[in-house]
Amino acid sequence: MAYATIDDLALRLGPVRYVQLTDDEGTGNPNVPRAAEALAAGEAEVDSRLAARYRTPVDVSTEPQAAALLKGLALDLAEYRLHARQPPVPEDIRLKATAARQWLADLVAGRAHLPLLQPAPGNTSRGLAADTSGPSRVFRREEESGSGSGVSGLG
Repeated sequence: MAYATIDDLALRLGPVRYVQLTDDEGTGNPNVPRAAEALAAGEAEVDSRLAARYRTPVDVSTEPQAAALLKGLALDLAEYRLHARQPPVPEDIRLKATAARQWLADLVAGRAHLPLLQPAPGNTSRGLAADTSGPSRVFRREEESGSGSGVSGLG
């Protein structure tokens, strides 16, 4: 599932910049496979970060807020990748990519949230939770500290 399309990327860049960033051959036309590669790499980077908390690719077909957010992140990263092919990368483009990566890191750390109506089912990537059962503790720290042997109530 794609978060953005080539048309989204072309619209983001504008027709002149789209050709400038993709047309290494000088044909005067955009190189669509080159743009598609940058977009796929941007989306893969998004998914690689999201995979720490969500099943990827995230199905955003019924989640317009999440769809818009992931589309923007993928486009920010794709745009950076295209500019990085022809350094130097403009500061505003570099800052957008840095902000996208930081937001994704915050998401993984739990400081940001993806606006999904329903969380992904069965995701245990944040660790396993365990319930315990059985008799209560026999020894307690306060009992151990007085005996010197580490075992109280014996002998």
